[in-house]
Amino acid sequence: MAFAPPDTEFLIAELEDQKDYDGILAGIEQMPSWMDDIPKAVVTTFVPLRDGFVPLPEKAQPLIDAGFACLTECDMPANPNQSPPRMDFSAQTLGWDYSIPGFYCQNGFRPETHYAEWMDWQWGWWTWLAEYVL
Repeated sequence: MAFAPPDTEFLIAELEDQKDYDGILAGIEQMPSWMDDIPKAVVTTFVPLRDGFVPLPEKAQPLIDAGFACLTECDMPANPNQSPPRMDFSAQTLGWDYSIPGFYCQNGFRPETHYAEWMDWQWGWWTWLAEYVL
């Protein structure tokens, strides 16, 4: 975050493990003031924000305070429990007002087919086409 160019229009940080969490917190501490006004979000399955199945809202609070929205990975092919309503419940339990679901779109999975009942999610939705950007 500290090295993002000044013409950055938005920031999305991956939050899948403790190293990601530590890096985001370090980035928040070094974040230039011009980034206060751009949209920011974390993409997460909440692993570093809980202890087993116990949510840890105190770990989410610095992210919320820094203005990070919550984008959830609803990877239902790998875990049917990662539905948008369940992930949104987890986000709210951690302190976010709402979450925006991400629909898995690989190996033949299509949002309009496999996530049809959530295509009209109140806050919109997103999809990822690849796991890494190089």
